[in-house]
Amino acid sequence: MGMDPYETIWITGASGRMGRTLTSFLSHRKFTVFSTDREINIAELDTVTDFASRNRPAIVINCAGISRKDQAEENFIRELNPRHIIVRSSWVYTDIPEDPIMRAIADAKRGIRVQPASNQFSSPTSAWSLVRLIGVILRHHEYGVFHATSQGTCSHVEFLEKVFEKCGLDTSLIDPVESNHPYHIELDNLMLKMTELFTFPNWEEDLQQFIDISGLKA
Repeated sequence: MGMDPYETIWITGASGRMGRTLTSFLSHRKFTVFSTDREINIAELDTVTDFASRNRPAIVINCAGISRKDQAEENFIRELNPRHIIVRSSWVYTDIPEDPIMRAIADAKRGIRVQPASNQFSSPTSAWSLVRLIGVILRHHEYGVFHATSQGTCSHVEFLEKVFEKCGLDTSLIDPVESNHPYHIELDNLMLKMTELFTFPNWEEDLQQFIDISGLKA
């Protein structure tokens, strides 16, 4: 059964890259969308209760980043509304001008060198793929916490090298550096595997689709 096209959705963390992309996507599909960020502290019961009472969202989608503080906020969301969607991803990129990937492309076009970290690894994931996933989740009335990343991992250096290569930019403008905060993060899309709702592409395939859709190819 499909979702009521006029159902009301509350998106928290809406000023982030993922939140902005999702808000735009859902707003063009006849949903009533309420998007909030820092102006609504979802850890404050009275604030949230007042907002929810006035706007009566049928579904709550949290797009905020994850930190120790956000873990407490997630628990609050779960208690507030069983029909919630919490999406955890990594290295989400968009075609918004201030996005790191777009700034790197703009710098390279001006001949400015970029310095990605060689010792930070994760799974680059386009906001377009995440938006498609959330659309599927809504249509199938699946709720809960979803780890959602493209398949495979790479370093920031490997990612930018592939971006520049696919955009026809000079890869010699990339100067790898070592970060003082090395990490290797790889999320397991367990819920998606269990529900068989959606399969993410490899990160390189996801990047190619993003470049094609965004018109970034040289």
